Amino acid sequence: MAARKLIPVGKPKALLISAMRIPPKGRDFLSYDVLFFETYWYKQFIAHHPCAIHAFGINTNIMKPSVSPVEKIYDYIMVCDFRNSSKRHNNFLDKKGVKIALGGVGDVALAYCEDENVSFSPLIKACTLSRLFDDPRSNVQDDILKSEKIIAAASDEEFAVIDKLCQRFETSLEIGLHYRLWRGLMLLERKRYSEARREFQIVRSRLYHPRIDEYLLQSEIFVKTA
Repeated sequence: MAARKLIPVGKPKALLISAMRIPPKGRDFLSYDVLFFETYWYKQFIAHHPCAIHAFGINTNIMKPSVSPVEKIYDYIMVCDFRNSSKRHNNFLDKKGVKIALGGVGDVALAYCEDENVSFSPLIKACTLSRLFDDPRSNVQDDILKSEKIIAAASDEEFAVIDKLCQRFETSLEIGLHYRLWRGLMLLERKRYSEARREFQIVRSRLYHPRIDEYLLQSEIFVKTA
């Protein structure tokens, strides 16, 4: 099966190459018995391996235009995980034309056209702004403080939803960090100061911004004086 002699490594070893990841080089390249790749176009980069197999992922060849004309519905399509704010989702808003955004926010996915009459609660708007405000170099802005005051004043029903999300993503700080921030704000508003301080301490260990320090300081003062 192999056109070239592989470097013996004991037990058979395979490598699943993700998307456009650069393949290993030199001896590391031949130390794998099998290379699995996602899309057919990628094979050119690993063709000199004796055993490269297309075994998972999406075959993008089927996405080529058909012979007959295809009507264009959207000018821009954005597909991503909205929890990853480093993707600069706000730049998508500046695009002109018909747009659609598809992706996940925790366990929720939203997709709607601009001309649809969609409304959101003040809490949803506030959480969205809080989640997307992630520049540690920025000074605290009035908008973010106003939004997080809305979060703090959430109803008991809304608090219960945030609390469940925190429990669900408790071991995943990358996903659940803002859930903990929001729960901390709600706990502070409910005068559960020790619990709020714990949430802010966890958030502060991973997310630096002056407002987080301020929330943590408030909770510590209330714990000592309550």
